[in-house]
Amino acid sequence: MADKARHVRIDEGIKRGRRTPRIVKTAEVERQARRAPGADGRFNSTYPIEQRNAAVLEAANGLEIGILPEDVAAKHGIPRSTLYSWLLDNQTAQEARSRFFHHKIAQCLDSMEHASDNPLDLARWRDLRRAWAETAAVRDSANYAPKQEVKVTAEVKMITVLDSLSQSILDRINTVSVLPQLTDKTE
Repeated sequence: MADKARHVRIDEGIKRGRRTPRIVKTAEVERQARRAPGADGRFNSTYPIEQRNAAVLEAANGLEIGILPEDVAAKHGIPRSTLYSWLLDNQTAQEARSRFFHHKIAQCLDSMEHASDNPLDLARWRDLRRAWAETAAVRDSANYAPKQEVKVTAEVKMITVLDSLSQSILDRINTVSVLPQLTDKTE
């Protein structure tokens, strides 16, 4: 009896609608891109190259002034993940991202210099600068992350090894009392 009570559903007795399987329909644009001639096994982009270039350019320019890529993606009618993948591959966007982080960190440093005598203002700007620096180190590691270099050198002094070997060979030769006579067999 206790076993049966333990497995009773909490929504027992509540009428539910009929369960229907979820069918995901592919958009006509995606179907056309997949069927494009000369696809040679690759997935062709569902967005025209002009739309891609316009979105990337606007997002790259917007990075410097703080416009979110999500807003640019919504404006152009593309998923934000698609825009992010395009931005990761774009050199202009990477440079704009670096300038944005540089501007934010410099702004915090300037505010720290001109902070009032209130220690809380200075602490706030210091924490904000640290937060921007950490964000920059993660998102733009090529320019802001600590650089690490490992240099491996291997050097073997063969002169001392060869000196000791040659000396032991010479000692062996000198200890041999009689050297065999070599005769010329041509005579």
